[in-house]
Amino acid sequence: MGFSTGLSANEGEPSAFLRNVFIRDTRVSDVKRETVNGVPIIGPGDVAIAGILLQSVERPVLCNNSVSDTVNGIVFTGSDLINPPFFFQLATSPTAAELISKGVIPAIPANGLVNLTGTGTGVQTFTNLSPNSTGDVDIDAAVQVKVGENGIDTSSLVPALNTDLNSVNWQAGNTIRYNANGGGLIGGLTENTDFFLVVYVPGFTRDGLVQDNKVDNCRVSGYRDDRVPTESIWTENTAVLNGPAPTKDQNYVIEWDGLDPIDEGTVQQYPASTNKYHNLAIKKS
Repeated sequence: MGFSTGLSANEGEPSAFLRNVFIRDTRVSDVKRETVNGVPIIGPGDVAIAGILLQSVERPVLCNNSVSDTVNGIVFTGSDLINPPFFFQLATSPTAAELISKGVIPAIPANGLVNLTGTGTGVQTFTNLSPNSTGDVDIDAAVQVKVGENGIDTSSLVPALNTDLNSVNWQAGNTIRYNANGGGLIGGLTENTDFFLVVYVPGFTRDGLVQDNKVDNCRVSGYRDDRVPTESIWTENTAVLNGPAPTKDQNYVIEWDGLDPIDEGTVQQYPASTNKYHNLAIKKS
């Protein structure tokens, strides 16, 4: 099987993990950016251009794939930020908040999600009682309560009411105290009552197995994992001449928790035949 447009899983802005992706025996090539006068553009966004790109995927398995002549070869990426960053929900218990946030159970009232039945009126406050929180959230209830989604939209055209939850260090399971400040109550909430925060953090691709793959002639990197350190197993892979000045660190843009499991050689001289390498990297000389 061959591809020239690249393979991706969960690309874009995922709000939760995708699990158990299996890719094997594929051939991917020529996944590139635009060019100017025939010269490929290389910029900050190039990490998102790859032969195989897995974003926020849990337990992927990649075996016996071949990638060549792309910007990056095989990329694991993701984010530890709340996404979407301007939206939260509330649960009736910390356990429900944690399980819903992690996608273990569906976000429905039967599982402890607070069911919002009305928008309320006036500017209302959600106070985060966690010692790690650096701020609270004020909203215009009539505008920012999303009844059908059972959630609160913290984005607003009014600057004082516009809050990125990452900027105030809110985290799943935090205790949130609700105060209507004299306005009409949001349906489903009780004045001066504690609820528990539901937010979605997709995380980085993790717990994967990447084995027996071959990546060559990619302009920026061969194998890349943005999780630091990697939480995946990379074994028996080959990387040949990847990166602007191919070296082990451009063939494998991966931070290991310990010694790099890579034997490096050149086009003219491979590692000693007595070596039992985990991964092989080849550079010019």
